[in-house]
Amino acid sequence: MSNPCNHNSVAVLVFARSPEAESSIKIISENNRQNLLLWQALQDKLYKVLKKSEIPYFIFDETQQTGNSFGEKITNAVTTVFNNGFEKVLLVGNDCPELTSNHLIKAASLLVEKNMVIGPDFGGGAYLIGLSKNCFEAEKFSELPWQTPSVFNALLNYCEVEGIALLPRFYDLNSQKNAKKTTYRLNRLNSLRKIIFSCFSTASPIIA
Repeated sequence: MSNPCNHNSVAVLVFARSPEAESSIKIISENNRQNLLLWQALQDKLYKVLKKSEIPYFIFDETQQTGNSFGEKITNAVTTVFNNGFEKVLLVGNDCPELTSNHLIKAASLLVEKNMVIGPDFGGGAYLIGLSKNCFEAEKFSELPWQTPSVFNALLNYCEVEGIALLPRFYDLNSQKNAKKTTYRLNRLNSLRKIIFSCFSTASPIIA
């Protein structure tokens, strides 16, 4: 897929902790070293996706985030991107193995006609939020129920539904259960799939 956004109106904002910080909070593997390797691999994969998309990007890990609550921190990060002259932002984390450069390019393209693009996850949250500056209200955005299963529905209410486009639904790696389910969705030759799968000493059957 060609990139329709070679101009500088769109930027990707990666809002995620560093692999070291992430691995200490999100325990996918009981082995600390293996868990760190997983989050490092997820970050490396995301950087490759960003570069392939050719969309400008900003990285906000725990050392750049400012604010008291998660809502304040993510809102301040989005505000910073808009203050750098961009009209649209694609907000992503580092925990969605299925995210590709084509999804970023598609989201950027959809934002030409829509005010918001959402990539929903299976837990009621979102792995991607595309937002236009003209519908961004900082206080309202910071007060969304972040880090809860209500985020997706709250985002639908944040903007008029007619102005929202949706991407495919994916899993975020925020639990061992989701990590196991993700391995069955990734291509068997995918190196990241192998790393996720190796986090488990035995392959447990997945119950839908």
